[in-house]
Amino acid sequence: MSPARSPLEILRRPDKWQLGGGRAAAHAPRFPLADRVPGFWDPVHYADVPIRRLFTILLVDEEDRPIPLRFQRRDWRPDRLRTEFAAEGLRVVEERAVLPEDLLVSRLEVRNLRPRARRLGAILWSMQEKEAREERAAFLDADFRGREGRMRLELRPPRPSQVARRALLLVEFASSPPFESRFAGLSQGSPDPPVFEASPFEGALARGRLSGEVLLHDWENDGEWKSGRRCQVHVGLARRARIPARGRATLTFGARLRLVRAPRLERRRAPAPVARLLARAAIETSTDSWTSFLQGVPSFECDDPLLERFWWHRWAGLRLHAVDAGAGFLRRPCVFEGAEEFRAAIPASVQAQVRECVWMRDPALAEGSLLGILESMGGRGEVPGHVRLLDTSLDDPPEKGYPFPYRRASLADLGGCALLLFSVHRRASFVREVYPLLERHAEHWRRDRDREGSCLFDVLNQGETGQEHSSRFLAVDPRADRSGPFRLKGIDAAVYAHGLHRTLAIFAVELRDLPAARKYSTLAAAISRAIRERMWDPEEEFFFDVDPRTGRRTRARSAVGFYPFLWGIAGREHLGAIRALFDPRDFGTPWPIPTASVGDPSFDPRSRWKGKRANRPWNGRVWPMATSHAADALDRAASLDPRLAPKAGAFVLRFVRMMCRDGRPNSFEHYDPYTGAPSLYRGIDDCQNSWVNDLIVRVVVGLRPHPGGGLRLHPRPAGLRRFRLRGAPWRGRSVDVEWDGRSLLARLDGRLAARRRGLGPLEVASR
Repeated sequence: MSPARSPLEILRRPDKWQLGGGRAAAHAPRFPLADRVPGFWDPVHYADVPIRRLFTILLVDEEDRPIPLRFQRRDWRPDRLRTEFAAEGLRVVEERAVLPEDLLVSRLEVRNLRPRARRLGAILWSMQEKEAREERAAFLDADFRGREGRMRLELRPPRPSQVARRALLLVEFASSPPFESRFAGLSQGSPDPPVFEASPFEGALARGRLSGEVLLHDWENDGEWKSGRRCQVHVGLARRARIPARGRATLTFGARLRLVRAPRLERRRAPAPVARLLARAAIETSTDSWTSFLQGVPSFECDDPLLERFWWHRWAGLRLHAVDAGAGFLRRPCVFEGAEEFRAAIPASVQAQVRECVWMRDPALAEGSLLGILESMGGRGEVPGHVRLLDTSLDDPPEKGYPFPYRRASLADLGGCALLLFSVHRRASFVREVYPLLERHAEHWRRDRDREGSCLFDVLNQGETGQEHSSRFLAVDPRADRSGPFRLKGIDAAVYAHGLHRTLAIFAVELRDLPAARKYSTLAAAISRAIRERMWDPEEEFFFDVDPRTGRRTRARSAVGFYPFLWGIAGREHLGAIRALFDPRDFGTPWPIPTASVGDPSFDPRSRWKGKRANRPWNGRVWPMATSHAADALDRAASLDPRLAPKAGAFVLRFVRMMCRDGRPNSFEHYDPYTGAPSLYRGIDDCQNSWVNDLIVRVVVGLRPHPGGGLRLHPRPAGLRRFRLRGAPWRGRSVDVEWDGRSLLARLDGRLAARRRGLGPLEVASR
């Protein structure tokens, strides 16, 4: 196992820049253009709202001439980004961080390399858009109180809902030591590189001090300005610093983002002044916050350094995209799928994030992610495709011929998420809260997605599943890839519906509603029977979608064909499907697994759909989301045939190694099944649409809580000589599992609870 190093040090690397504080603010641009200058000039997000050109730091010399900074190197950890610059006679080291107070900090240490003292000026420069139609955050006004600067931005969602049409975001600037001078003014649109020459400060700066002008009138009577051309707002705050000969000075700058008016704004205590927060050790505060978060998750050590490093990488990614805005449609804490346009709560990804976050000792993030989606359901119980701060995707009118806006709806295994949450944490209050929401969602499945009463369920649009550009949809409509309507009795839809009703049956027993338990058990059994009888092809030995017009199986071999194993729907007679996972002519590519069979006519491993590179193709790329399902399916199949157990463990390790390019963990949207190369052209690393740490816990370590309250171990051999999982939660207790190559043992709250020789099943607690 690795030597005792902090997770932050394990994750240390020179090629990342993403920063977040676990609240609402994050800095994770996909392709940063200004990552080699101080500050946060590339887009910062407050929840899903982008704020561009928040601030940069400009340095000027004794003659008010700009001091160009030459990028040297950078060093990243989740808690801070350290960047080194060189300038004539100077060495500048910047440390950036995003604090839980939604405070973005830039701390500069300026070293004077010369034998005489220097007196330099430092200017915080922010540039926003005034009344720009394409921006989602438009400048309203600014004021200056004491030695701080404040801007108000109006948030303008692209699809405003009836509930949320207006919100104001307050941006508060400060520095330590405090600012000495200021400037605010307007300009016509121009290129905006973060350099002094593009700023409005020439002529407004004398001896390191800004002029104090605040000119923010609108020229409302000027036709050129009123015509909609871009108008930029510049805010500058400056201070001077004396640096001794061969000495150093430290300057700290910050900008806090805070909602001051929004629908259903959660009232929190008045925040501390920004200057006070900066006066303390701000970067160290970020480190403490990240350390506290990582101490709230289980630790995992093993003799495979890649697996161990990926464990911490995934936890860091989950916190990077965690959002706790407490306002609008984000009343509960949740995890967004990824960067920029993927900053939203998306059901297809929530089903993954809940499975990961369930292993945190505090279930609030996992529960909030699930409940927030369910509480955003539309009028007929459909879940939205996206949930954002001020707009939800269910405000559209119903589609023609359908009672709900299916283009904005989504399908996911929300029942499985709820059941795993209950199995691990067993909170009765959660069951009481989630049960009526799941019931309402189940009614939607039966009423709107199975109008024939077939116990098979409709996929109505490729976007509902997150599986764009897939031949499984072309099997029922050659134009399905245009996001138009179609009807397909989908395997994934049927499996998710079965899991939803199974979960309701278990929760009904927990709530002592036996008639409801019998009702939902009967429905789940009927769905299971329909999947086995109508979707299984005994000749092909595979599960297929069904065309509702003909009742026939489509013969499109897709990764969803393995999903019936997830809930135990598939039995020993269906194990022939598992052979396809390892057949190189089918799904057995070097990296697991392509989303379409190699033999599919549309198969293309290089991100192309109909000859053109696509953003999100599901015709042969490896999508970690689908591979997570396949890994779970293989694990369930190993319960039917123990000979598959080593393959299940090895499958998870191969999955992780695919996401460790050059030994550095990543989480891109999709990968090449032959080379393992990620979709770098998408720029979406840290994508939270799969579950891996959950597979490490349940498959590799074998920790398997039971809904009935029991706990057992059944690890799948993965070739690890040693592993140790410490601090996993179970019913308010702490579980440790250790394998030393000879014995498997489990501890509850530090006390030995069970032990056996060899790697096999082990009962830990019956209740």
